[in-house]
Amino acid sequence: MVTQSRMDFAPVKEPLGFIKILEWLTAALAFGSCGGYSGTNAVTISCGENRSETLIATVNYPFRLNQLNIVEFNKTLCNYSTSASYLTGDYAVPAEIYVDVGIASFTYCMVTLLFYVCYMNAYTRTPIWPKTDFVVTVLFAVFWLISASLWAIAVQHIITAVDSNSVNINLSVCREIGVVCAVAESKDIRDLKLSVNCGFLNVILWMVNIFFTYKKTPWHNQRKTIHYQRLGTEHRLVRDPK
Repeated sequence: MVTQSRMDFAPVKEPLGFIKILEWLTAALAFGSCGGYSGTNAVTISCGENRSETLIATVNYPFRLNQLNIVEFNKTLCNYSTSASYLTGDYAVPAEIYVDVGIASFTYCMVTLLFYVCYMNAYTRTPIWPKTDFVVTVLFAVFWLISASLWAIAVQHIITAVDSNSVNINLSVCREIGVVCAVAESKDIRDLKLSVNCGFLNVILWMVNIFFTYKKTPWHNQRKTIHYQRLGTEHRLVRDPK
């Protein structure tokens, strides 16, 4: 059981601990902005003669747009009977991967911070801990790069799927003569870019953290020792050219 007397917050003030706090916060922002997203788009249908109707399309996690019903079966719009209509695309896989990486990063940062604060002496004395921290940091940097890239591509497809061109294709009434459909610009959809930015911010933070975790490993200390030994040998050779 961890007692208050064993806690030391000094490691949090160092780069190794401070960057973990940043990673913890940005991971929460990343999976929260994606997993908790829910946005609405208003589809305005102009029927002519100053008549118009409005449909509301709600887009939310996990972004299975092909299951999002814009119009119910046999609904009448502008005096036209319209069949059931859906948006295009299923982006659940990149969204769920992105959220899973975010939750895993958030959990790892929280556990690691507690370990730094409570067991930093054991961390520095036992080689396996800094080695493990370094390897996991490298893996998370790769995971964030892959998941953020996939999610960025998915977001571009989602934004395209809810624009006016896509709605005109998927909604049959929009193809009738004299009917004009348009999607109001949605701030909610633009906010999806925030989750993408958080993902690439995580990529940067975890890549930078590779350097700080590596410095704590025996591999870095061995490399420094070899370097100093080599410098010492060269210095002796210069002083004693024999």
